[in-house]
Amino acid sequence: PTGASVLAHLSPEHEYSAWHNFSVGSVARDVTDDARTAALAAALRHDLRPVYLCIEPDEVVRNHPRWRGALLHRPQRWSVLFFRWLLLHGALQAEERRRGAAYTLVFRLRPDLLLTCTLPEPPDVLNWMGAYSALQHGDAALLMRRDAADVALRIYLHANATAPCAIAVEICVPGLLALRGHTVASMKLNTVALVRPEAFCGRPSSARLPEWLSCGRSSLSEGPPTTRPRCTATAARSATRAWNLTAHVQHWRERHRQARASRNGSSPAAWSPALPDPVAVPLAPDVQSLH
Repeated sequence: PTGASVLAHLSPEHEYSAWHNFSVGSVARDVTDDARTAALAAALRHDLRPVYLCIEPDEVVRNHPRWRGALLHRPQRWSVLFFRWLLLHGALQAEERRRGAAYTLVFRLRPDLLLTCTLPEPPDVLNWMGAYSALQHGDAALLMRRDAADVALRIYLHANATAPCAIAVEICVPGLLALRGHTVASMKLNTVALVRPEAFCGRPSSARLPEWLSCGRSSLSEGPPTTRPRCTATAARSATRAWNLTAHVQHWRERHRQARASRNGSSPAAWSPALPDPVAVPLAPDVQSLH
């Protein structure tokens, strides 16, 4: 929305994910030098005019006085990412104190993602969200009411004691929100697009690429935001669906079971990665008691 404040805590390091156009185990990492980091910061300040911007490698972030170490069940990079969100939460609170007013909504978005539609201006964006506390697009984008942001952005402090985080990182944040009484829904597929360099996208791969993947600078040059379709309230009501914790826990347990069976050399029944439509069932007691 016009007038939105931008806060960013970024890493100059880029780690390629094995699932995207690389064979499993073939992972490369780019480390940006100081000059390129400075150029990136200057470009971001010019284009986005952030009220808070910090660009630091993971090693520097881990030396922060509030760092408590890596989280249980999570790789080091996820622990650092969650910690960056905690620092952003502190920067958000500081900006609210400076401006003398709290924000109504917080939109967490990966820096390599673009919105494919234009969010309504406040207060219409609240109608677009409906009765939900948060709308998510996988683990890459999360639009939250302000009270839900206080929970989600502090996941680093709560992940070790949050049962869904021990099962899968994909359900860590929405799982915590659900356990804290917040309602979560999934955005319509393709509401956001993942942008990758042209050369990277051109690598051969046997894996099916996500439908929400865009490649190259042409993805950034499709016209100003005003030419994009609006994310209307009507579309949102028909496009979103309630995110059900129990259904997702069952999904990831089955996925882990299939993976263990595959490693043990057995031949389990075929598993489909598509999640079933969530059903309104009570949260199972064992979900709350997992460690």
